[in-house]
Amino acid sequence: MLRIYSRRSHYLFTLNKLLPWMFCRKAGLQITLQIIAKSRHLSSTSRVHDEDKSTVYGRNLDGLLIHDLASLIDRCRIERNREYALLLHAHIRQTGLENHQQLGNRLVLLLVRVDSIQEAKHVFDRLDDPSPKCGAALILGFLKSRMLEEALELYDTVQDKVCEFFEGYNFVALLKASTKLQNLEIGVIIHSDIERRGLIEKNGFLGTSLLDLYAKCGTVTRAMEIFERLQVRDVISWNTLISGHTYHGRLEEAFAYYEKMQLEGVLPTTVTFLCILKACSLEGAVQLGLEIHAEITKLGFMDDTVMLNSTLLDMYAKCGHLAEATYVFRQLPERDVISWTALMAGFVEYGHYERAFNCFEQMLSEGICPDASTYVCSLRACSIMKAMVEGQQIHADIKAKGLEGNPFVGTALIDFYTKCGFQMKAQEIFEMLPARDAVIWNALIAGYLETGFYEKALKFLVQMKNDGIVLDAPLCISGLRTCGSLGAIDQGQEIHAEVERLGLLENVKTVGSALVDMYARCGCLTKAQEVFDKMPFFDVLSWNALIGGHVEHGHNNKVFRLFENMISKSVSPDSSTYALLLKACGSAQNVEKGIELHTEIERKELVERDIFVGDGLVNMYMECGYSGKSLEVFERLPSRDTVSWGVLIAGYADCDHVDEALESFSKMQSEGVFPDISTLIAMLKVCSSVDILEKGQAIHSYVEKHRLLDIDPIIGSALINMYAKCGFLSKAQQILDDLPVQEISAWNALMMGCTEHGYYEEAFDIYRKLQLREILVNPVTYVCIMKVCGSLRAIDTGRQIHAEVAKNGMLHKNLSVGNALVDMYTKCGYFTMAKKVFDNLPTHDVVSWTAVISGYADSGDGDEALLCFDKMQSEGTIPNEVTLVCVLKACGSIGAIDRGQYLHAEVERKGLLESDPMVGSAIVDLYARCGLLHLAQEVFDKLPARVVTSWNILISGYVQMGKSENVFPLYERMIREGIHPDPVTFLIILNACNRTDLLDGSCTVFEIMTNNFGFLPMLEHHYCVLDLFFKRGQFNKATTVIKKIPLPCGLELWQSMLGVCKSLGHVELGTEAFEKSHMIE
Repeated sequence: MLRIYSRRSHYLFTLNKLLPWMFCRKAGLQITLQIIAKSRHLSSTSRVHDEDKSTVYGRNLDGLLIHDLASLIDRCRIERNREYALLLHAHIRQTGLENHQQLGNRLVLLLVRVDSIQEAKHVFDRLDDPSPKCGAALILGFLKSRMLEEALELYDTVQDKVCEFFEGYNFVALLKASTKLQNLEIGVIIHSDIERRGLIEKNGFLGTSLLDLYAKCGTVTRAMEIFERLQVRDVISWNTLISGHTYHGRLEEAFAYYEKMQLEGVLPTTVTFLCILKACSLEGAVQLGLEIHAEITKLGFMDDTVMLNSTLLDMYAKCGHLAEATYVFRQLPERDVISWTALMAGFVEYGHYERAFNCFEQMLSEGICPDASTYVCSLRACSIMKAMVEGQQIHADIKAKGLEGNPFVGTALIDFYTKCGFQMKAQEIFEMLPARDAVIWNALIAGYLETGFYEKALKFLVQMKNDGIVLDAPLCISGLRTCGSLGAIDQGQEIHAEVERLGLLENVKTVGSALVDMYARCGCLTKAQEVFDKMPFFDVLSWNALIGGHVEHGHNNKVFRLFENMISKSVSPDSSTYALLLKACGSAQNVEKGIELHTEIERKELVERDIFVGDGLVNMYMECGYSGKSLEVFERLPSRDTVSWGVLIAGYADCDHVDEALESFSKMQSEGVFPDISTLIAMLKVCSSVDILEKGQAIHSYVEKHRLLDIDPIIGSALINMYAKCGFLSKAQQILDDLPVQEISAWNALMMGCTEHGYYEEAFDIYRKLQLREILVNPVTYVCIMKVCGSLRAIDTGRQIHAEVAKNGMLHKNLSVGNALVDMYTKCGYFTMAKKVFDNLPTHDVVSWTAVISGYADSGDGDEALLCFDKMQSEGTIPNEVTLVCVLKACGSIGAIDRGQYLHAEVERKGLLESDPMVGSAIVDLYARCGLLHLAQEVFDKLPARVVTSWNILISGYVQMGKSENVFPLYERMIREGIHPDPVTFLIILNACNRTDLLDGSCTVFEIMTNNFGFLPMLEHHYCVLDLFFKRGQFNKATTVIKKIPLPCGLELWQSMLGVCKSLGHVELGTEAFEKSHMIE
């Protein structure tokens, strides 16, 4: 209170005298408030100290002044004058009376009355003991002002005191607030207060509100209890119960209550139909939806509301009944953005992307303005169709409407650009979004993942964690897929730890399956099994993840044991399971099991329902060497899309059936099917031969015309690979230089091309460039460079790379790297080290075993090679064609004819003699090495495709057995059959001439090789001819030949001639040979 001197005392006297008169008149309140305002000005002169208030003004404040202010507050509350109420509040606050018990409580009631809720709360919080009536008023004020959290919080604090001031409708408002905020805890407290006062039976709205609270908060059992207690169960209570069950996914119960409602004679309303149609769309219960549609029509609700029609349309669209959805849509009296979007969403969901986009264009033409949901739907269609131009137009429209920052639209834009291959644009959209939550991060990471940019996906995953984004289930799944694709076991284990911390393994099935898949892809099959065993539930997804891991790592016997175990656990296989099993059959060449699966697939009519299974059958038969059966299955497919054609063409490419691949590609185009990236890559592989390079160049032109190099860098790698394999290394280098993004796969393709053509130093140079540019290498790079080390016997460099892969953990993360390391050591002759690396590998597949077997076979240790082969089989690993070739070579080197004939029988049984020329050639070589030329000739004659290697082996066998007279007839037959000899063929024939002392024949063969076939003679060819000249003593002719040879090769030949002259005592020619050797050196 203020200390006012004589002037102040006069003011108080005047105020006291005037108050009775003022209250008698309507204008009195206004004049009084004006006087109060004047007093606020006077109050600025000085203030009363706290200790003086009661002594100086105690009588006036406790008596007349407090009473008068209270009267003013009450009068102000009656008139609900907000302006005067705030003025009065300001005066009381300034005079320090705001926390006065009598005035404060009255002031709260006044401020609530005039809707000044924040001011009322401020006064209430300052009161030492606010009255219950005051608390109740403030709670109701909060509710009225939509300050629901504050209302519930205050009720929770003062509910024991204020409960008696509430009527039924007040409790209804409180229950609605609890329901909206999903605050079940306070809702239960309100319920108990209602029960204590016995209001449920008196007020039907309370029962319905309680029912709504429990239903929407997921406590369905309590909701049903309340429902059973209701004395009158009207349509509102039925709707509430049905809606609650639908909202929480208890759809069978929702249907049951709908049926019970009808049996009790309660007529449904629009809200009823909206709820039950929503349940139908979620459950896919289209038959019930059709019945409800008929009921709606019968009751005349079709013309009642646009919302009901749109919900009906949405139900048909989500259930895949697009004809019915379109019919409802056309019957709509008014088609708004909601109905258009519902129809579009149905088309997109069921793969009718063009129809969805046509809807979007028609909607625009009718003047309907799209909303965010419409744009999301249309962008999804564009992303799947790769409709870049249309998507960019939609993006421009989104930008013009200011929706680019909308998180849902932004996420759809990111998805669109990543799927169309424009990752940089997607990243630009991502960085522009004002708030980036887990959903948006997942869209970017998943986009990179789906388009094969695994390294970038991992980079953003790490960045996201650094930005403090908490992993959710979808992000964990994307992260685990990324780690599995890259073999990044360390990051995968970090995500696993986060999954455990968040409890996702117990609550989200798909996360468990993703964990199993990640460990399996990384080759950690034991850990994958461990995670699988700990999962609280096993569904087909988790079984597929475990089976898929074993398929990928070649453990085909374990695959079928897992499948049998899955069936025994009453888990039904799906299309993906069968696709994995077919892949295992193809990898293991197990056509018998494949046929058995084919029969089961036909019985279940899976090919008609899922084209993916049909593609798996085509691939399985192709891998087993049954290309005819593969084509038969392909032609019977109910629909052949780009993927189906790609599988067929890739199968032909892998089997080197060039003509069939080219014919299929041509037929595919004639049927109007455009090739995708995978098909083009397969065709470029087919065209990796000089003979048909022209067709590869045509594909190159197609790629450039459609700017595919900008969309997917993998196609660039395939082009480099094609040109490199054809020996056009400069062209391959040019493509690499021109690529917009030089991925490691492109560098690997060039390095492999150099390696295959024997340009090992050039391959080393590429590897050094990668190191200098700090380009992150991958397992393929290590495999390639270790192959170079093995070919050059560069053991020191090989050891350095071994140390590098051991340091970065790649040796245990990627089996192919370990296999390449084993192969490198065996080729360098370091068998002990090769065996040590082999023994330390986390698992052994057919490639691992073959690397060891090949090393022993090449070094002539056939016995050890056969021991390894036996152990490999005992561990359940099925040999492939390369393994059989190595084992047959080992048999031939030690004369193990019985074992060789057993393997021959196995080859015949599996049909490999007809399907794989390499295996056929190995059997011919086996018999030729063992001196059984009649059997070698017999096998050779049965070969369906006799490649130049087969001819060389047979001709060499006759030479080794001293039957050189058979050489020239075989050579002539070879030419007649259209097989072009290679330099090895001519070397074998020259050796035959040397053995039989056919100098003229030798010279003729030499001329044919150089003049007719254009081969540049190697040192070995020259030795054969020169040896014959030396034997005949024709040193002058030998000298003439040597002088024509390039210097590096000529040096060795002059030195050889020097040795011959020394042994024969030919001084003059020996001197010339010495001088020439010395000059070249």
